[in-house]
Amino acid sequence: MNKIAFILVDALPFPNVKGGAIETLLTSLADENEKYHNFHIDIYSIYDVEAQKASSKYKYTHTIYVKTNAIAKFMYRVLRKMKVTTLLNQYYYKCYSRIKHRGYELIIFEGGTTNGKTFIKFANIAPLCYHLHFNGYPPEKNGTYKYLIGVSDFVNREWRKVSPTQIAYTVRNGIDLKKIQNRDIVIQRNDLGISPSEFVVLYVGRIIEEKGIYELLCAVEQLDIFSLRLVVIGSANFAVETNTKFEEKVKTKIEALGKKVVFTGYIPNENLYSYYKMADIQVIPSMWEEAAGLVAIEGMAAGLPIIATKSGGMVEYLDSDCAVMIDRNKEIVTNIKNAIIMLHNDVAKMKSMSEAGLKRAELFSKEYFYQSMSNTIKDILER
Repeated sequence: MNKIAFILVDALPFPNVKGGAIETLLTSLADENEKYHNFHIDIYSIYDVEAQKASSKYKYTHTIYVKTNAIAKFMYRVLRKMKVTTLLNQYYYKCYSRIKHRGYELIIFEGGTTNGKTFIKFANIAPLCYHLHFNGYPPEKNGTYKYLIGVSDFVNREWRKVSPTQIAYTVRNGIDLKKIQNRDIVIQRNDLGISPSEFVVLYVGRIIEEKGIYELLCAVEQLDIFSLRLVVIGSANFAVETNTKFEEKVKTKIEALGKKVVFTGYIPNENLYSYYKMADIQVIPSMWEEAAGLVAIEGMAAGLPIIATKSGGMVEYLDSDCAVMIDRNKEIVTNIKNAIIMLHNDVAKMKSMSEAGLKRAELFSKEYFYQSMSNTIKDILER
């Protein structure tokens, strides 16, 4: 059985007890590997008590938890400001010290810095692969990462504009469709103070500027649909409590909109899917080049017509049958507003989009994701 190491960033733990798109994907991978056990997987993760308890269920995945301290993190930030780019922070140094004698055939970095020079020590242990979950690219051409796995063709193209030496694969994200489609417990509209006759627009995502939540709020502010309610689910950093200036700006706007908006804050993954079923449509108003989006798959799986910006790899996940793709330009607020009005006034189109989304979601199941990732890793190991 092939022995593979996955190294998460030092932010959220594995399994995904505190949320996170990357952590959710890796949890799905481990779950499926328990069925098919194609690999022996070691996952390096930041330490978390709840996550450590949750990881005990796995037989074919072993989690190595790494503890860090605030002083070391502070010193690392100081040195980074001094442009010491090849320095390993405390977390990665501890990963390296534990990883070097374990006999891995492949080491996969799940996000983190794209500067291959930082991880050059790891390249002496096993071939390195970078799993690219965002629209990022290395600061310069480098050969430290031998392989690249992108969540969309778009992110692979962007990376290879700077560093074309990596052998690139595309493995698109997948989710547990049954958790949404066969949900026994559904959040009732009454629980949120919403009546059955109201038109519910759903936003699920981080409360950061790049996700377009403020533009969506501005669009809702301009709408004169009396029955419209916007439900906003998310926080700036998943389950980690924060209080950013942008969050405050968003909360101020939500307060000004009064009953038009229901803000839930962060909802854990195991409960999140229950909210999709009570909505009429979903809006994904990304203002940056989105690599891909689990929320898009979740929306399709829930049968929601989707409004999304034409951003990055999002167009590889959604199509015109299930989504209204709008331009991401200076008229973005108007574009969002008009798309909402159009769907609100066309019940037949909404029904057609819902059916198309349910069908398309089948392309992005966790089973598909696991098999695609497995085939990719096997191809890499055979090279």
